[in-house]
Amino acid sequence: MDLEELLRTIYPKQGKYRFAAASLIKAAGSEERGLDAHGLNKLCVERGISRATMQKVFVHLRALGMIERRNARYYVIKDFASALRRMGDAWKRIVNEKRFDFDESKIKISI
Repeated sequence: MDLEELLRTIYPKQGKYRFAAASLIKAAGSEERGLDAHGLNKLCVERGISRATMQKVFVHLRALGMIERRNARYYVIKDFASALRRMGDAWKRIVNEKRFDFDESKIKISI
């Protein structure tokens, strides 16, 4: 599975998010010292990606354990496999314990 296929599983129908994610990962992964804010702004302008879109993508990729921000720089997390294992372990516990409950007040639904 290459980067595009991986991002297609994360963003199956959101092409602009998939493009923003690929751009962010490529830029942050190519920089030895991480991608700084200036580099991120330049990336957004050059690629025609809105800052709002890039922020949403960053938040999502950070939650998945793929990207992090330290000292005002963006980095690709090399140990993404550990994040996947933690999610897998959590899913096994949820299924095995049949803990499908959730706090309805915390989930917002747009109708």
